[in-house]
Amino acid sequence: MGALSGNPDLFLPVPCLRWHGLYIELKTESGSLSVEQKAVIKLLRERRYYVIICKTDEQAIRRLLRYITYSRTSSTYYRDWET
Repeated sequence: MGALSGNPDLFLPVPCLRWHGLYIELKTESGSLSVEQKAVIKLLRERRYYVIICKTDEQAIRRLLRYITYSRTSSTYYRDWET
């Protein structure tokens, strides 16, 4: 589903503490990561992006909401932006 081979499916360019943004890779219950995906995910994590692999829509939504909630309560960026 990603635009380029190996890239995760979704990207949220919102910083949260030590991470520059969130990438989400969606897989089916029986799906697995390709060699290209593993390499890209490793590179993204080394560059301080939070990358999650989700097997269900519910899992993706729950983890996305957790990331956003944590960003909004913990980040100076958001406190400054909302004032």
